[in-house]
Order: sequence, then C-alpha cells, then structure tokens
Amino acid sequence: LEDDALVKRGAIRKKFVDELTMKDVGQIRLLLGYIESIKLVNSVAELVIQYNGRQVKVVYPEAFIKERLNRSYLNKFDAIDKVLESEQRPTFTGIGEIRVNDEQTMELLIHNGTDFKINNTDLSLLAKRYANE
Repeated sequence: LEDDALVKRGAIRKKFVDELTMKDVGQIRLLLGYIESIKLVNSVAELVIQYNGRQVKVVYPEAFIKERLNRSYLNKFDAIDKVLESEQRPTFTGIGEIRVNDEQTMELLIHNGTDFKINNTDLSLLAKRYANE
C-alpha cells in the first residue's frame, strides 16, 4: 500500500540548492549541495549547505528526535564536523520538505535518518569511520 501511495504521488524532484524557488516551498524535494557548516544542537545538528553561492539550512525537527527508527542517528552528527575538518567540500544529499523559516530563508526538513547522506554515505557508517579519531 505504501509503495502504491508513492507511485500515485509522483516522482520526487531533484534540485541543487541554487535551483530552489518559492514554488518548492511545502514540497518534498531531493536536495543536493556541499556542506558549508555545521552547528551541533543537542543530539542532532543544523547544517548549512550551498551550491553556486546559494545557501539552505538543513534542520532535523523534534519529530526526527522522537521517531523511534532514528535513535541510531542521534548523537552522531559530530562525524559530519570531522568530515568538514578533513575535506574541503563534502557533499550532501537529502530528501525532505522545503519550508521558509522565520528569517525568511529556505530550509530543508529531514524527518528520517535514512533520508540523507554525506559523501554518499549514511551517517551511522560515517560515525563508525570517525569513532576512533
């Protein structure tokens, strides 16, 4: 049933950060860009990703933290910080809802841990890779 619902809804549009417009607000998008910065916030983080000079904040809302299936992702976001220290332009790929925040800038809301990758790698695998550093 769930697969049928996804097929009926249609394909998710893939966009680079610089291609987002106000028409994307409220829509689910596959967003691509480079990680510019990270701010650790409790058990998750806020990322700023960019492409061709445009920026979008990536947010992991309270629903992400409360979702039972995301427990294995909590408290592992410092691995992204370690990637940023060792690489100049790590890539970000994520599926989520585009919204405009109170500062009138666009954000990508990620609700599931499996919905984003850093350098095409799941956060859990990244955390294992950087655990000994």
